[in-house]
Amino acid sequence: MGKLKMIKLITKVVLLVLLIILVVVVLPTKLRKRKESIITSSTLTKVVDISELSTARFTYNGIAEAYKDESKEKVKCRIKYNAKVEANVDMKEIQFDIDKENKTIKPIFPEIQLMPNVIIDNDSISLIPNDPNIELKEEIEVCKKDAQEEAAKSTELMEVAKENLKNTVEALLLPIVEANGYKLVWE
Repeated sequence: MGKLKMIKLITKVVLLVLLIILVVVVLPTKLRKRKESIITSSTLTKVVDISELSTARFTYNGIAEAYKDESKEKVKCRIKYNAKVEANVDMKEIQFDIDKENKTIKPIFPEIQLMPNVIIDNDSISLIPNDPNIELKEEIEVCKKDAQEEAAKSTELMEVAKENLKNTVEALLLPIVEANGYKLVWE
């Protein structure tokens, strides 16, 4: 056998042995190693960062009072209206208390805010008395103010908003949290 043929044969054997080692030893070891994700509050905040999230929307059927002057002693008219009021939260403000030892994550929510842009259904507006000499712009301003005041008093609106926020955060985080052996806990 010539020297060149011997070198080619040795090279093929060495390559075959390296390929067998790679397939039998190295690849299965690499595939078995699971990449551990590090869970931090900032990572979780990025996951739930969907800017301002409207967490609840309520329709109010209200009656607002328009006054003749700023003393609010004499009612000019009453305005029946329908309005939509939203509660929202800035998702960037959510914090997370992470207990690595017990593998738990507790979301800490910021205060839920009422949206200032109340939507008045213009078609639902009716006045008592029918012709009180009031402009549409003033009617809408009076209705918006009344709807915001009523929404601020509503514990139901805030409870629904908080529950919807909890469900949203849970839906966004559960796949990541469970995949890393953690669980979400709530207050």
